[in-house]
Amino acid sequence: MQQTQYKTFYDMALDIEFWRQLNPGLTITEKGCPVRGKPVRLSKAQEQDLQQSLIEEGYFHLDEILDPRELKRLAVAASVVQANMWPPVYCFVYDEFWLLGQKIASVVAAAIGSSYLQMPNFWTFFIPTSNESAGWFPHRDRGKLYNLRPDGSSESVNCWIPLTDATPLNGCMYMLPAHRDPHYHGDTHEQVIENFQDIRALPARVGSILGWNETVMHWGGRSSNRAPEPRIAWAAVYQSTRVGALEIPLLETDSILPFHIRLGLIGQQFHRFTVQNTFTPAEAELANRLGGLLPHNIHILDDENYYWDITNNHKRQDILPEPTRAKHYHPNLLPPPGPERDRRFILNDMVAERKA
Repeated sequence: MQQTQYKTFYDMALDIEFWRQLNPGLTITEKGCPVRGKPVRLSKAQEQDLQQSLIEEGYFHLDEILDPRELKRLAVAASVVQANMWPPVYCFVYDEFWLLGQKIASVVAAAIGSSYLQMPNFWTFFIPTSNESAGWFPHRDRGKLYNLRPDGSSESVNCWIPLTDATPLNGCMYMLPAHRDPHYHGDTHEQVIENFQDIRALPARVGSILGWNETVMHWGGRSSNRAPEPRIAWAAVYQSTRVGALEIPLLETDSILPFHIRLGLIGQQFHRFTVQNTFTPAEAELANRLGGLLPHNIHILDDENYYWDITNNHKRQDILPEPTRAKHYHPNLLPPPGPERDRRFILNDMVAERKA
């Protein structure tokens, strides 16, 4: 991180003008605003192919459906943030990184249904051109218990958009397709690849969209000194409202959050990804402080139907007062029906309540 005279990292992070000057071509609406712009349109054939691919293989790949010029602007911004020694996830201070979610609204709707919310789960990936650089190791985002419907379709989807061309040389995504995974319909804690020929590389040009359910096994490859450019990508996760909150607080998609709430969400992402990333003490300390800007810590539903606080070293805890705990504990196999507002799972409601 680049330290400016007489300012701490925390002061810089809170300074909206610092971010505006860092990337003057992008915008930050301090108080938040309604989303603007139109989502991309999918043909009926594209929708059907996407849905069938998700069921059969656990992922989909739409070729060059977004405007590459817009995405390259975001790649430049991420490069500037990275060059100034800030983790690239801080790009989510900018409106444009949230508006990209609106651009793919039709894609998300085709994947999980038209009624959905964004989970508090996002990241900007930056894999440098180096033999030592690599994406994340093989993993599943979530087990099948809550994620998969009886017909094989998904209640949630992870959307991944390359901002630079993703190739095998700079660490593109790899999948073990669902129909080649012997553990996909069984013990999804198993992450063993029995036949390496089943692995599928997913090179993707700028403008493409990759998406996968949270059960399929996937990972990022290793980069190379010979790669022509870093692998930069945007990612966010969405869930259907047919089931209750897989994570809280959920984010409405028809408006952009205020600046300080964006910073709070960014700060708490670091707790989510400590398993796969090594952050410096300064980065971790800053993330902890910024995470306190949220009115409620991020919680994730576990296999035993408890929500656990990601800021508590990835350990489950009974974090809710006894009178309300019953609303958050569910002995059945599904989360509560719908992210009801009386449970205050929606971030905008929680922010309004805090101000009251």
